[in-house]
Amino acid sequence: VLKKHVSQWYDWSFYLAWLGVATCLATMTLFLIAASCLRRERAREQAANVQYIMP
Repeated sequence: VLKKHVSQWYDWSFYLAWLGVATCLATMTLFLIAASCLRRERAREQAANVQYIMP
C-alpha cells in the first residue's frame, strides 16, 4: 500500500557523495602503498650502509 505513494529520487548530491567516498578510499590505498614503498626503500638503504657504521 505504501509503495504506491512513495517515490524516492536520488539527486546529483547523492552520487557526488559516493564519488567522494570512492575517492577517499582510493587515496587511502595509494597512501598505504606509498608508505610501504618508502619503508622498503629505507630498509634497503640501511642494509646497504651497514658497512659504514662504526662499532
